[in-house]
Amino acid sequence: MRFPLAGMALGAGAVLVASPARADVVSDCIAASEKGQVLEKQGKLTSARAEFLSCSRRECPGMLSTDCDGWLANVETKMPSVVFALNDHDGHDVASATVFVDGQPVAGAGDGRDVSLDPGEHDIRAEAPGMQPATEHIVVRVGEKRRVVRMLLESRGPRPIPVAAWVTGGIAAAGLVGFGVLYTVSHVEASGLDCAPRCPDSDVDPIRGLYIGSLVSLGIGAAFAIATGVIYYSSRPSATRSSAALAW
Repeated sequence: MRFPLAGMALGAGAVLVASPARADVVSDCIAASEKGQVLEKQGKLTSARAEFLSCSRRECPGMLSTDCDGWLANVETKMPSVVFALNDHDGHDVASATVFVDGQPVAGAGDGRDVSLDPGEHDIRAEAPGMQPATEHIVVRVGEKRRVVRMLLESRGPRPIPVAAWVTGGIAAAGLVGFGVLYTVSHVEASGLDCAPRCPDSDVDPIRGLYIGSLVSLGIGAAFAIATGVIYYSSRPSATRSSAALAW
């Protein structure tokens, strides 16, 4: 512990000679200073800051309050901070968003204010009315200040269909329609042959050509249907995807 012997003696003396109420205040100040030092060593800087604020108030013994002021300043120097920049797909700020850090709502986080965090890993979630939530996992470092975390929130409205998806979708539809037509014609033509089971090639080849053509059309339709899906879903970020960028 960094608690000085002089300060400890002063605190103990004050407890002995003070009134019971004053003794309780001094005991709380000493406990806060000791707890703050332990929390700081554990990397729990936000909690340590709260304890040092408690023992630096003027009700605490003068020497102890001075020491706590120094420890508080040291914690403030080491305390990382982040700024959340929340935007929609068009780049507009989302002022109505609520930000959760490790599951807890953070007041003012969606307003562009600094947010102090303990060093280490944190899970971030941003929510806004009418929009899909965005999530991000970050690691903040000791002394890192005003790190900007950008998060993209997607609208819950229908996703626009890209022009390329309309083109590939049209080809897919044409291929599937072609399959249906060619397969049906080949089946009708085959059922109309009266030479079965042994028909001349001149009668069978056209029907075989129609059947093969139907399979080719089916393959084209399926391939372009898959391409349409890929283009559509890759044209914009998914509903819960977040786009984070760092600015220093």
